[in-house]
Amino acid sequence: GSIASPINRFRVLALGRSSSSIGRQRALSFVQFIANPLSQRTLTMGSQTVLPLNRFVSVPVKSSLVLEAMATAAQQGRQTNELTAHLNREDPSIGRIQTVLTELVFGETKPETAADQLVRLLEPRR
Repeated sequence: GSIASPINRFRVLALGRSSSSIGRQRALSFVQFIANPLSQRTLTMGSQTVLPLNRFVSVPVKSSLVLEAMATAAQQGRQTNELTAHLNREDPSIGRIQTVLTELVFGETKPETAADQLVRLLEPRR
């Protein structure tokens, strides 16, 4: 098996400016095909390395521990984004918090150490 990584690999489709109208239409048809729910589900189930980009496709977490872990990580990422939106960007400790979290994600800091540091950084100042 492979080891989990904090690095996301994105696949991006881009349409060039110099495409012919037929070429552009074919590219758009391909994008519609690969983004449809059946294609997304098939790709997710077949590879077990990617989650669907189509938010209307549910991840079959009961069929695979790998997919369950990926879906859980994606949900935790969305929760983190929501939490981050509530942080005061003017707070001088934001930079240190980001550093602690980055070191934790990349395995440079133990979870217990990072938790202690974050609690201290997030404590209300008196």
